[in-house]
Amino acid sequence: MQRQITRTTKLVLQATSDANQLNRPLFAINWFNTRALWLYNLYNWIAAGRLFKNGGKVLFKGQLIETLIGSPDQQRELLLVVNYPSGEHFLNLIADRFFQVTSLLRLAAVRNFSFVLNRRVDGPALLEKRSQDFVANRAWAVHLYKSDRDIHQEVEFLRTCTAKSGITLHFASLPAATVHSADNHGNQKPQDHVTDRVVILEAEDQRQMRAAVLGGYQEFLGSVSGSYVGTLQRMM
Repeated sequence: MQRQITRTTKLVLQATSDANQLNRPLFAINWFNTRALWLYNLYNWIAAGRLFKNGGKVLFKGQLIETLIGSPDQQRELLLVVNYPSGEHFLNLIADRFFQVTSLLRLAAVRNFSFVLNRRVDGPALLEKRSQDFVANRAWAVHLYKSDRDIHQEVEFLRTCTAKSGITLHFASLPAATVHSADNHGNQKPQDHVTDRVVILEAEDQRQMRAAVLGGYQEFLGSVSGSYVGTLQRMM
């Protein structure tokens, strides 16, 4: 699936396995640092109208509090997860001229940008609301990891481990499509991403989350590789 974005550039979506996944709901995993958080938040505010117009909905936006497990290479400052009805809807947004101009603010505001399109495996593939309700004083964490295990069996094991640990599985996903830019000669450049399977965890407070990740949740951590776990302050 591809779209001409400018006179000289196309955006290409390459499915990781099933090409039909591009026609189904997708979750964009944005994991990045900022040069100026205020500028990025301004970009979000300006771009929100175009995002919603093209079917986008925000599942989660959070800022890193603390790295509990993992390499500094995997660490980023902000996590933003956005739901699109399909790859076509995502490309419609990127091709929108107003959005392209607005995105100049994003380019100025962010660095170490990691982006990939995932499919959800633990709950609704398409969100109902533009932004999700949440309790402000709850605690959150993101777990990034690699695994070759069947995702459905893995989610069942994940639910068991979180239940034993006293925390909640909020979101689980795995890559469905990578994004590439292509010039008029067909030369492609992939968008960098350091995330693979992405899980968001929820707990009553930071103490419970930290104790769970460093305690009972180790049962799940021991079954996967390349783990990064960081606690988050939810912003949206």
